[in-house]
Amino acid sequence: MGKRVDNKPKQRRILPLVVFLAGLLLVVFAARALWTGWREDVSARNEYDELRSNFELNIESPAENLPYILESPAEDPRRDMSSFLEINPDFVGWLSIEGTALSYPVVQGQDNELYLTTTFNGERNPAGAIFMDYRALNAFDTPITMLHGHNMRDGSMFTSLPKYLDPEFLSDHPEITIVTAEGETLIYEVFHARRMSAWDPVYTLDFNYAATVEFFSATPAGTSRILLLSTCTSDGDRNARVLVYAALRTGTIT
Repeated sequence: MGKRVDNKPKQRRILPLVVFLAGLLLVVFAARALWTGWREDVSARNEYDELRSNFELNIESPAENLPYILESPAEDPRRDMSSFLEINPDFVGWLSIEGTALSYPVVQGQDNELYLTTTFNGERNPAGAIFMDYRALNAFDTPITMLHGHNMRDGSMFTSLPKYLDPEFLSDHPEITIVTAEGETLIYEVFHARRMSAWDPVYTLDFNYAATVEFFSATPAGTSRILLLSTCTSDGDRNARVLVYAALRTGTIT
C-alpha cells in the first residue's frame, strides 16, 4: 500500500496567494475606475470651460455685463447665440447664477434620457448636460419650464442647487439669468427651494397649461411663468431631489 500524501501544507500556501491576487485585482479595478472618473470629470470640465469662454465673448454689449434688466424692447441688443446652435441644434439658451460656478448652455432633447450622459458637444460622459424637460413645447415660453442637471462630485453642473435649501444662500443669490437661443435676456427671481421625492407630483405637471402655475402656493402674485431647476441630492438617497423655484421678473424682455 502506497504512502499517503498530505496536501494540506500546499493548500495553506496557495490560499494566501489567491487572497493576495484577488485583492490586487480589486485594487487595480478600483484604481481604473477612479482614473476613468477623473478623466471624464476633466474632459467635461474642459469642454464647458471652453464653451463658457465663448459665451462670455458673445454676450459683450455696449451697456454692461450680465445680469441686467432692459428698460424696453427697443434697448434689447440681442446677443448672437448662433455659434452654439451651430455646435448643437438642441441649444435653447444659457443659464447662469451670479456668485456661483453655475454657468452652462441648456439643451432640449426629444426625451429626458439622452443628455443624462451626453455633453453639449455630443460626447458620452456621466456629467451630461443641463437640459430642459422635453415636454415643454416652447423653450422658456411655457407657464412652467423645468431644467434638469446632475449634482457632480467635482462641484460642476447643478451642484450649487442644494445650497438653496439654506435661506441665507437663497437671499444672497436671488437671481437666475437666462439668455435664450434667440438672444433674449430673461431674469428669474428665486422664491423657494425644497428637498423632495423623485416621484413628487410636480414632475407630472402639464408644463404647457397656464393654470398649472396655481399649483405653486408660494408663487409671487402676478407670476405667469415659473422656472424649476431640479437635481439629485448628495446624501446617498437615489430617490431624493432638490428643486429650486424661480419666477420670471415682470418687465423682463420676452
